Amino acid sequence: GLVPFDFMPGYPLFAFTWIEPQLIPACLLSKLRTLEVGYLHAHREEDQLKLIKYFLKNAKVLEDVSISCPEDLDTTQIQMKLLEFPRGSSLLHFSTIADSD
Repeated sequence: GLVPFDFMPGYPLFAFTWIEPQLIPACLLSKLRTLEVGYLHAHREEDQLKLIKYFLKNAKVLEDVSISCPEDLDTTQIQMKLLEFPRGSSLLHFSTIADSD
């Protein structure tokens, strides 16, 4: 299985450090078609993008990536970063959604 997070005691659930696994899980290579990021946190953006980059690089059948962003993040800039990441699948559609919550 994939255990991508190192949670820090005393911090909210979204405070994590990405730890890349030694082996790429088979499910990531052959089954992951849709990736939805519920909320990209402005102060943890770079750490979260490292995780997204890993998925984009290694998910061979990924078709759709959807990311919810707070209003204070530039969704165009996020999409530009995503497009620069190496991709394991050529059938990708990216969408970033500004969330006013």
